Amino acid sequence: MPVMILSFLASFGGGVSNIAQTSMLADCVEYGEWKTGNRAEGMVFSTNIFKTKVASAVGGAVGGYILSAVGYVPNQIQSHSTLIWIALIFTIIPGILCLLSLVPLVKYELTEKRYLEILQDMKKRSSRIKEKPAMKVSS
Repeated sequence: MPVMILSFLASFGGGVSNIAQTSMLADCVEYGEWKTGNRAEGMVFSTNIFKTKVASAVGGAVGGYILSAVGYVPNQIQSHSTLIWIALIFTIIPGILCLLSLVPLVKYELTEKRYLEILQDMKKRSSRIKEKPAMKVSS
């Protein structure tokens, strides 16, 4: 039962973080447009996909190197220290890394109120651009 509860909590946390990440990417698109005037959602979302693929490849390679470093031998009975390291690699170490990944979020200052202010400002800019008469070109 404890394993099922922990598995549920871990899956729930992973799901919440995936939703938060997607929302933050969309926020970045609007924030970038507000700051620069360029809407680059294609670049933002495709870069995220590329980052995910690179992270998967690097993570798989690092995982293999770590298993090798802790003495893992395929198709053999593992030593006691190797089993302890495998347990740490799959539980405590990722937990610590997940907690450390929260540290940069302290600097994430885009609150819902600020986000709505940015959208309102962008709407004002857009209406001003539409109101300006077209320049006449003299021949």
